[in-house]
This record gives sequence, structure tokens and C-alpha cells, in this order.
Amino acid sequence: MVMAVIGGAFLGVLIGSSPLARSLLNDTLLVFLALPAVIWAFLTIMWFGIGPRAPIFTTALTAAPFIAVNVAQGVRAIGPELYRMSAAFGVSPARRVRHLVLPAVMGYVFAGIRFAIIIGWNGVLLAEWFGAAEGVGWRARIWYDANRYRGFVGWVIVFVVFILVVDRLVLTPFQRRAFRWRDAQAEASEKMKLATAST
Repeated sequence: MVMAVIGGAFLGVLIGSSPLARSLLNDTLLVFLALPAVIWAFLTIMWFGIGPRAPIFTTALTAAPFIAVNVAQGVRAIGPELYRMSAAFGVSPARRVRHLVLPAVMGYVFAGIRFAIIIGWNGVLLAEWFGAAEGVGWRARIWYDANRYRGFVGWVIVFVVFILVVDRLVLTPFQRRAFRWRDAQAEASEKMKLATAST
């Protein structure tokens, strides 16, 4: 997932900010987005064989396009007047990315990460099902091949609970921390409204 987030965010910023990159990569990104996780699972198993690398690369290749598409949408949603103003005040490209682009696309990034975790976790399950000797997918397949319904459903529940735990215990607190500037701004605006109403 770290590979998917870094690669997808970089690709999204590139496609969203550069018309040349958009014309060259946008259609390719849509093709990658349309490929189901099972195709990536089969391809990575053929490339890397049975082992831990196939699930890792299946996750990265399945999840990265979702992050890239969301980040590209976020970059394109930034008003051109903000870019012109930062250029007029001589803001460096590094500061522009840090103080303008990143805050603006953060909501899109978290939306992309949520989709990516769900899709990437499906990719992990499929890659482990067909080409691993350990993991949730491998264990679910053992119970499935043994025609043991309870064991199979138990591992499906583990699969679902993992997604919920990651969302609630990792993504939600991280999202709150990333958006604390916006919450503080909304709180200050609410206080100002109350003060104006009371006067």
C-alpha cells in the first residue's frame, strides 16, 4: 500500500498538473483502473512465481490507479487563480506543492486510499489464493478445498474485519490529524459568527 500511495500520488499530481502527461497517461491509467484484481494476481504470479512478492505487487498495481485518479481530480479542482497568485508572489514550486497542492488534494487522497485498500486487499486475497503458501487467501482456499464452510466463512470474516479495523483505527485518526487545520478554521469561523450574532 505504501508503494501504491507514493506511486499513485506522484502519477496523480503529474497527470493533474501537466496537460502533456494527461494526454499521454490518462487513457493508460483508465485501462489500469478497469483491469480487475484477478488479472493482476495472475500476471504477478506468472512474473514472480509462488511467494510473497506476487501479493505485494498485486496490491500495488491494483490500488495505485485509484489513488492516481483521485489525486488527479483534486489537482484539477484547484482554481487557476491560486496558481497565478502564487506565481505572482514568487512562491517556489516546492512551497507551492506543500502549501497549495497537498492541502487541496488531501481529501481526494484519503478517498483514493479508502478505495485502494478495499481493492488492494481483494488483490492480496486473490494472489494468495492462487500463488502463495501463507496468508489469508491461502488459508481461505485450504478451507474451501476441504469443503469446510465454517472455516472458509471464518477467514472471510477476518478479511472484512481487517478492512474495518484499518479504516477506523488507522485512516480515521490520520485523516483527523491531516485536516486539523480545516477543523480549526471552521471552529474559528463559527466563533466569529456567534460573536457577530451576539453583538
